Amino acid sequence: MSGVIGRLAALRRPAEWNAGLAGTVAYLAAVLTQGLLAYGALGPAGLGIGVPAALVSVVAGGIVLSLCARSALPGGGPGAALALIYSALILTLVRDPAFDAGKPEHLRALLAMGAAAVVGMGLLQWLMAGLGVAQLAKYVPQPVLAGFMNGIAALLLFAQLPALLGLPLGAGLAPGAAWMSQAQPVTLALGLLTAALYVGFGRWWPRLPGALLALLIGAALHYAVHLVWPGVEDGPVVGPIPSGLFNPQALLPLFGHDGLALMQRHGSLVLTTALVLAIVGTLECVLTTLAVDQLLDARTDPGPELRAYGLANLVCGCLGGLPVVPVRGRSLPTLQAGGRTPAAIFAGSVFFALLATFGGPLIAWLPVTALAGIMVVVGWSLADRWTGHLLRQWFAGQHSRAALTDLAVVAMVFGITIGWGFVAGVTAGLLASMLLFIGGMNRSLIRNRTNAEAEPSRRLRSVADEAVLRPRRRAIEVMQLEGALFFGSAERLTEAALALPAGCRALVLDFRRVGTIDASGALVLAQSARSLGRRGIRLLLAGVTEGGPHGGALRAAGAFMARPCPDWFDDVDRAVEAAEDALLAEATPARGPARVALADTDLMRGMTPAQCERLAGRLAERRLAAGERLFAEGDAGDALYVLSEGAISIVSAPSPLHGMVQRYVSFTPGKMFGELALLDGRGRSAHAMAEEPSVVHALSLADLLSLQATEPELVTLVYRNLAVHLAERLRFAADAWRASSH
Repeated sequence: MSGVIGRLAALRRPAEWNAGLAGTVAYLAAVLTQGLLAYGALGPAGLGIGVPAALVSVVAGGIVLSLCARSALPGGGPGAALALIYSALILTLVRDPAFDAGKPEHLRALLAMGAAAVVGMGLLQWLMAGLGVAQLAKYVPQPVLAGFMNGIAALLLFAQLPALLGLPLGAGLAPGAAWMSQAQPVTLALGLLTAALYVGFGRWWPRLPGALLALLIGAALHYAVHLVWPGVEDGPVVGPIPSGLFNPQALLPLFGHDGLALMQRHGSLVLTTALVLAIVGTLECVLTTLAVDQLLDARTDPGPELRAYGLANLVCGCLGGLPVVPVRGRSLPTLQAGGRTPAAIFAGSVFFALLATFGGPLIAWLPVTALAGIMVVVGWSLADRWTGHLLRQWFAGQHSRAALTDLAVVAMVFGITIGWGFVAGVTAGLLASMLLFIGGMNRSLIRNRTNAEAEPSRRLRSVADEAVLRPRRRAIEVMQLEGALFFGSAERLTEAALALPAGCRALVLDFRRVGTIDASGALVLAQSARSLGRRGIRLLLAGVTEGGPHGGALRAAGAFMARPCPDWFDDVDRAVEAAEDALLAEATPARGPARVALADTDLMRGMTPAQCERLAGRLAERRLAAGERLFAEGDAGDALYVLSEGAISIVSAPSPLHGMVQRYVSFTPGKMFGELALLDGRGRSAHAMAEEPSVVHALSLADLLSLQATEPELVTLVYRNLAVHLAERLRFAADAWRASSH
């Protein structure tokens, strides 16, 4: 009770009310479309039923969650995936020959069946929370989840076609010429324009309530078309909705004659739908809560959170609402507006209740095609982005066995979901999860082993530093992992790590090909890090980042809790570089700051002081901040550069697949770079970025040609040093290749 009072006390803060209002505005269009989707099978009558049902969920569900959930922003409400699953139940009941939508008692019995499915979902989620299923939900393989979500997205998009084409609501699509004759081009144009506006607002003005603005503009265009072109067919509007919000007698018709008859024929379907809703809702609960926790730098126990959502669904079902899940479209706008406690969700529920009570006449004027346009974007957003990334890699020529297996699983679960429905899709997904888990147990986690002698970092160091590192690089072990990191495979990894030779000083684990990390595997890995540390071996994790899935999995398991973690790196190159830096610091503890005088740089090697002074007079100094770009790929190669302080990396342009950049080489003070474009005149082949505050000195092509005319002996030394510099880089690459081939 004291916790509930504490949460309500936060309502005294105006910021929570402002954030709740922002979340209401941003989520309103989605709430209305979920109601349209859930009861679309009932035709025009479904609009007046679905919208209030969706409002019940967002109001009652939001209040229950704001009081009972453990997460900081439990933004619950009706979700598109669950609304689509729920609509499949309603469609089956409507197709029952004994059902007559024109009879009020039949309609009440049908709604009671839907309410029973939501109540069953809540009870099952409560049971799952007690059995610890929430913990297991985090480890559903990505291909299984991707196939199911892609199937839902495709079905959701298909379900919008009748509304977009202006066909009668609740009717199937007629084939051939009849289908074409029923389509209304103006309706389709308005729906697609609304969808385009929603996408445009999200891309260029993400802080605005894009869905609501697109819906309002679509509605305005709908009525503008009627003014300019009277009598044009552009689809129906929502129409009047009931004034009452909650229906405390939602389950009562089940005990009447019609309800009992309907339950006898379709009771198993109701139970199966409740189970599918519970499974999918549990997955969404766990994954969405983890995503919001990362934004809030929090950690929520999924068990109690799932129990709170089970209670919310139990309450919403009893009041005639739709299934409730965590919705980022409600949580994120609330967070961006300053909401930090459940009180903001409670305030948003109050605003939704006021809208349901007094905003009915406004909702009634909304065109259905505009709502369908919003739903098209929602359906597209449900499609799994990882599948697209996998397909792009496949068509780019990366035909690995793991990629083929992942694509096959995605296609199988997708096809079964589309062809045989959600129940078959969930069943196939569970079977595939078990098979993949068993296969992962039998596969060796360690794909490849090497050391830094064969795979050194891409940082080019001074001759002195390289002389120190060359005999020590074997002390850096690199293991490339592949598969799932769970208790069994983590134990085998630990055994391999503890068997490292006595001279080993660092172990780099490459997580790029690791699919999932479960809690037991994460804890065993953390324990291994401590055991290796006692032996003087540092464990570095490559491909693990603060905002990435692997970092989130390790944090959720309570492992590697330092923020930021000093042993996590974007890739193997950065991890090996950190290990090399540690070896250098250990071998030369008296090393000073990384600064090199111009006379000691590679460019001026072998020159007299007078020659160094004359050449230095031709160099233009430039200071760079960390992250600042010196030149870009394609720029003219009109100068070479000498680094006297800091670090400069040559990197690729951001990848269109994931936005990451590839580091080709990194230079330490004393090194020169940019000479290739200067020599061949073909322009820069990559970007040059400052990794830290840096000082560079540029020798332009014009100055080099001028010196060639006036001081040919000096320019001869410059070209000799360029040749020696290129030869050293070639030898460095050859030594690494030779070591890797042993």
